[in-house]
Amino acid sequence: MKSPLLVIGAPRSGTTLLFETLARSGELWSIPGESHRIIEAIPRLRPFANGKDSNRLTAEDLDAAIAQTLTARFIRAARDNKGRRLTNLPEEDRPCAIRLLEKTPKNCLRVPFFRALFPDCRFIFIHREPLANIASIIEGWQSGRYVSYRRLPGWEGPWSYLLPPGWRALANRPLAEIATFQWKTANACAIADLRGLPPGSWCSVGYSDLVRDPARQIERLCRFADLPFDERLRTATSNELPHSRSTLTPPGENKLRKRQKELEAFRLEVAELAAELEQMHLLDG
Repeated sequence: MKSPLLVIGAPRSGTTLLFETLARSGELWSIPGESHRIIEAIPRLRPFANGKDSNRLTAEDLDAAIAQTLTARFIRAARDNKGRRLTNLPEEDRPCAIRLLEKTPKNCLRVPFFRALFPDCRFIFIHREPLANIASIIEGWQSGRYVSYRRLPGWEGPWSYLLPPGWRALANRPLAEIATFQWKTANACAIADLRGLPPGSWCSVGYSDLVRDPARQIERLCRFADLPFDERLRTATSNELPHSRSTLTPPGENKLRKRQKELEAFRLEVAELAAELEQMHLLDG
């Protein structure tokens, strides 16, 4: 496997939209859905194994056996942009090595782990205006479509999206507070870990920039990733991007306006981190 490309971002930040757009490339292979089952099928990588209490993984959680297993599983599950598995291609059409495109919001908490697993991987970090993002996380919780854990110790009911360190303190707290904590932890952890990587290892993109000018942003990301801005990508970004498969209701001001009072109390709490995100383009690795 050569130079995997990992899209990371908080839940509901636009990771699926970005992934679906990039996956049109003839150079990339991707797995259907997200990597939850591939990673958490390994008992040592699940929450509550070996003293872990969240989805956080670092280089210390990787050994040679796990690396070999994960790499083989990613390759086995990968498909090209026509939906074909590597093993289903005629031998003469099989590439010597594939380039994986992967996106899973939980991986905001796993940057050091993936860097150890794939030393030549590159990260694309997408971020979104905080209150709109948090409103969408709340909507996802309420939909029941994004349950990640049916039962957690000391927690009443199912849990949706990533499980951040410190989640136990959220027991019996309002959903808006839980969603805000998920947004803050995902972004803060990603920023801290990405800043520790060598130059050229990561790039960032704002969700609003992607939606407003998809051709310019995808071409910029292709340059970063040493990926051709091919005809399929040009066509895909020549008009407004379609809603991603994970869209619950169309984005818009009305969506946020419905939760304005509920979320206003968190505006100051997220302001400092929001300012850091605005600076991410200047800090691109």
